Amino acid sequence: MSNKLFKNNFTNWTSGNEKIDNFIQEMQLKINNHNDIIIEWIPYNQFKNIKEIGEVDSSKIYSAIWKDGPLNYDFDKMELKRISSKNVSLKWLQITNSDEFLIKVKACLSIVNCKIYGISQNPDTKNYIIVFQNGYCLKCGKGNFTMTVFSAIWKNGPLNYYCSKMELKRMFNKNVSLKFLQNINVNEFLTKVKMYLKNTDSNYKMYGISQHPDTKDFIIVLQDKYYIEYSKNYCKNCNEVYTNIKYKWCKPCQTNNLKLNFGENKIINDLILEMQSEINNPFDIVFEWIPCNQFNDIEEVGKDVLEIVYSAIWKDGPLYYNGKKWLRKSNTKVALKCLYNSQNNINEFLNKVRTHSTNVYNCNNIQIHGISQNPNTNDYIIILQSKYCEEYSKKCCIKCMEKYTNIMYKWCKSCQIDFLEKNFKTWTSGNKKINDFIQKMQLKTDNLWDIIFEWIPYNQFNKVKKIGRGNIATIYSAIWKNGPLYYNYNKNELTRRSNRKIALKCLYNSQNNIDELLNKINTFLSNKDNNNFKTYGISQNPDTGNYVIVLQDKYYKEYGKSYCKQCTEKYTNVDNKWCKPCQINSLKNNFTYWTSKNRKIDDFIQEMQLKINNWDDIIFEWIPYDQFNDIKEIGKSTIYSAVYSAIWNDGPLYYDNNKMELKRVSKRNIILKSLHYNICNLQNTINKFLNKVNTYTGNSKIYGISQNPDTNDYIIIFQETYCAEYDWTNGNKQINDFIQELQLRINNWNDTVFEWIPYSKFSNIKEIGKSGYSSIYSAIWKDGPLYYDHKNSKEWIRKSDKKVVLKCLMTSEFLNVVKAYLADKDRIILKVYGISQNPDTKDYVIVLHNSKMIEIYERYVKKSITNWFYNLLIDEKIIDFIQQMQLKINYYYDIIFEWIPYNQFDDIEEIGKGGFATVYSAIWEDGPLYFDDNKKEWTREMNKKVALKCLRSSRNINERFLNEAKEYSIDSLNILRIYGISQNPDTKNYIMILQYAEGGDFNKWINGNYENFDWTNKIKVLNNIINGLKEIHQKKKVHHDFHTGNILFLFSSISDISDYTRISDMGLCGEVDNIDEEKIYGVMPYVAPEVLRGKLYTQAADIYSFGMVMYFIATERQPFANRAHDEFLALDICEGVRPEINKLKAPKFYIELMNKCWDLNPNKRPNATEISDQISLWKNDDFEHVENYRKANLFKRDQLINHPQAIYTSRILNPYTKNLSKYYNSNCSECAIVD
Repeated sequence: MSNKLFKNNFTNWTSGNEKIDNFIQEMQLKINNHNDIIIEWIPYNQFKNIKEIGEVDSSKIYSAIWKDGPLNYDFDKMELKRISSKNVSLKWLQITNSDEFLIKVKACLSIVNCKIYGISQNPDTKNYIIVFQNGYCLKCGKGNFTMTVFSAIWKNGPLNYYCSKMELKRMFNKNVSLKFLQNINVNEFLTKVKMYLKNTDSNYKMYGISQHPDTKDFIIVLQDKYYIEYSKNYCKNCNEVYTNIKYKWCKPCQTNNLKLNFGENKIINDLILEMQSEINNPFDIVFEWIPCNQFNDIEEVGKDVLEIVYSAIWKDGPLYYNGKKWLRKSNTKVALKCLYNSQNNINEFLNKVRTHSTNVYNCNNIQIHGISQNPNTNDYIIILQSKYCEEYSKKCCIKCMEKYTNIMYKWCKSCQIDFLEKNFKTWTSGNKKINDFIQKMQLKTDNLWDIIFEWIPYNQFNKVKKIGRGNIATIYSAIWKNGPLYYNYNKNELTRRSNRKIALKCLYNSQNNIDELLNKINTFLSNKDNNNFKTYGISQNPDTGNYVIVLQDKYYKEYGKSYCKQCTEKYTNVDNKWCKPCQINSLKNNFTYWTSKNRKIDDFIQEMQLKINNWDDIIFEWIPYDQFNDIKEIGKSTIYSAVYSAIWNDGPLYYDNNKMELKRVSKRNIILKSLHYNICNLQNTINKFLNKVNTYTGNSKIYGISQNPDTNDYIIIFQETYCAEYDWTNGNKQINDFIQELQLRINNWNDTVFEWIPYSKFSNIKEIGKSGYSSIYSAIWKDGPLYYDHKNSKEWIRKSDKKVVLKCLMTSEFLNVVKAYLADKDRIILKVYGISQNPDTKDYVIVLHNSKMIEIYERYVKKSITNWFYNLLIDEKIIDFIQQMQLKINYYYDIIFEWIPYNQFDDIEEIGKGGFATVYSAIWEDGPLYFDDNKKEWTREMNKKVALKCLRSSRNINERFLNEAKEYSIDSLNILRIYGISQNPDTKNYIMILQYAEGGDFNKWINGNYENFDWTNKIKVLNNIINGLKEIHQKKKVHHDFHTGNILFLFSSISDISDYTRISDMGLCGEVDNIDEEKIYGVMPYVAPEVLRGKLYTQAADIYSFGMVMYFIATERQPFANRAHDEFLALDICEGVRPEINKLKAPKFYIELMNKCWDLNPNKRPNATEISDQISLWKNDDFEHVENYRKANLFKRDQLINHPQAIYTSRILNPYTKNLSKYYNSNCSECAIVD
């Protein structure tokens, strides 16, 4: 049968009513099985021999013969045929309204065993008719009355074998039970008999079959105790088993007897029927439509922007079952949840209704009585148990009745704003603009932790002490007597912290320009550097009239360390106490003290000076030619230029961070590049010259400009290292240009001179490792690198026989790798000396500094602020390991692996604990290095949230710790990244610093996102996971502990799902041929059967685990959640038992792949690449039917209650697997599981 057949037939009939036609068509398209009854529109003239047989609920019941009869599927001819002259029952409803009638039809369809053939209508009275299978019960009003049970005495009795006489004899006058089956044909009857005989759980002997001679009903003859038990367990009205035997409660009969109201909206009425159909217990609440006039004593409890909640008395009260019938509990207190404008979005309203339960045993929910509607506003109302009012009132402000902005701390934003507005009249600054500014700041309050910005009278300050004075302000410390306002969540009110230490920033002459003052305050508040200091408000010194910014006390504590004493603003570079604005002001003031005598050149130099950004930037100058001594020509670059060496008498300006001022380095060796231009056109000459200067300023270190007074040639003054470009070449213009560019960047005496180094200059070359596209060697550089001897000779010399590291790259991205190393300003990455080339392989080589332990110690340990860290010695294994990790850097986007001092971490909080480690979240103050593509340098992401994985008992560094750190460094977007390692100074345990996964593991993430976790997103996640596993396997490794707890989401939101799924817990990841067989570790349902049996852990075992992840993604349930994870489960897994899956939840091809992944034979499991290839072929359209099923059943999703011994954290499993061999025949078990 196909839906197409029914659709084609839709045009051949009509009821004359569109709603009834649509209903019948919808029911026909729901056909799922060959024996399903096909509901039809049956013309009234199809019935004959119509006879009245009784009345139920004011509806008359008739027997009749349906001439054509119902459709039935013929197996032999594989087509639908009709069974003519079929006896039927007609329930004649006194209803002519189609909507009301369809409600009744749906109610009948919800009753078990109620078989309806279709709908008809009397053409004379227009009354609608429900057509039932013959045998309508006049007691319960239910169609298809199929069974009656009688007790009887069998005169002859059953045959019994007598052992003594060795013959069969009858047991006369035997009490038996007769089970009459009405309205059933021979084939259906024999099917039921066979099913009964096959049922081994039956406690009743079956003696045989019979038939009533008058009614022709077939009979099953059973042991007499069947009738005895039947009378206890079966409803006397409908002869079906009681839904609740203990209370003798029959759901079909009792729900059919309910007399309930319905609303005027069809969708609402359908919901009421749906909710009533879920009654499964005599104590369940009966969901109803409740007229609004049923409620008295209505009182507001609380509200928010979406709803308002009232308490009320329901006059009639809810229905309850007293053991015999339904009664009402009058004057019941209830909660009314009124949703604003819900009438405009019925579907959203219904979804909110479905979140509540009518089941009294559901402890997680407040039960729902029904729904109503406000006749004035038309807003729909959810009626809940009265305890909802108690719960809701806890979330609402007792002053305004609105829901707290912060429920945990009982903070109400609107009440606080109201309080502040009322308080406006109690203070004034005496200036309207300032008053308006403060009021505006107060009304911006958005959080209970926000500082309340205030006008603070100056007489509130005691013990005012001067801390420092600058050009625009003086800084004071003081005590604020009353202190700032803060929200006291114990008292639920604003209160003050008296005698608070504060800082006062007094702005000179600020009273003269209020707009400028407010702009300064706004700038101060918006400057992210000042976010560390709370700003309490504004005051005014009554003596000087100067306005004062009132700040947290740590502002003045930091003032001397981090703030410029001239302008009182934060240093541009705190470490070197350098203030960019002050230096620029100093340079501007100096403009009048020099000139090149050419306006254009003067403007150019001034512009260059104002571009200063860093304390160590060279200050570009006009340098009089008479400042140069010992001028010697050293070469010609072109016919238009010559290069000279010289000594600059006064020398260049540099910033002395001890004296915090600019000073000069006298007698500086420099290079002069003289440019010959035609001076006939002076204007054109100057333009050409300045254009040439501009080509160097981006990359080279230039001290300034001069002019030869004899030739009038303009001169560019370079650092001394500029001459290096004349001494070498490697035959590749791109690399030559790159090296020259780097040499021209030399700015300080201690800068490294980047060089081309002939390969023949290296000796003792030894391979020490491989990483991706590179090989690593140690070597001796015979000549050694250049360095500036600033103590003795004051010139560049070489350190011979220098130990170096050679990184040989087999990639076209060679220069990009070099740039990645060179971009590190903080020298966290190894120092680069230059480039070479292997003459045999033609591979280019990066020449790196070979760090010694003491250098690493100084680099990391001496950067620490606290004294105790000086005593912490870093293990030599760690030093070697960090160097190995840094040698893996190949691209700008690679993470720089570091040693991170423990005092860098703030806000440390435990977030998880496993078998070997505890995990914490923390804020890394400096944050990790990343490459800023705009600035072309490595910079830090400050205050980065990270995860700290602390391995217990790891004082002595071991291979397991270093192995896990190494595996996290696999270059993959699908594996959690590692930033570095640290050590807890108290416990001495080592720590891995990892990416923080805000969304948590898969188990946690899915609970918050299951509604939107559709099949499109499921496949994205599955694809990310298999790609991560594939990358592990391609490196000839296995994960070894693969389950949903080790799959993390970097973000909580589902919108970031496609790029931010990560595999974690690489602790057991290792080489394929180097896995410990003795300890079986993991989550039992995810561990492959061969591993449980003690076999070697292979990549195929990871694939088995992936199959279980597929099950979790499809069902959103953990495998084997309903049973204990013990030796019996381990045995079942080894015998091939797998979790069951509803085939409507996942497509056939998905289930087939999942089954292959968890095949008992590991050799039959696909590899990660094959799985990835198969998943990449899947399209969204392939999942349309399962997605529709998921959406339709979304509201039914219950919180799964796991078996108390179902454990989904990794642990040692050997206690549960050690006896597995006892349960196996050794020969066949080896056949079943192939290594």
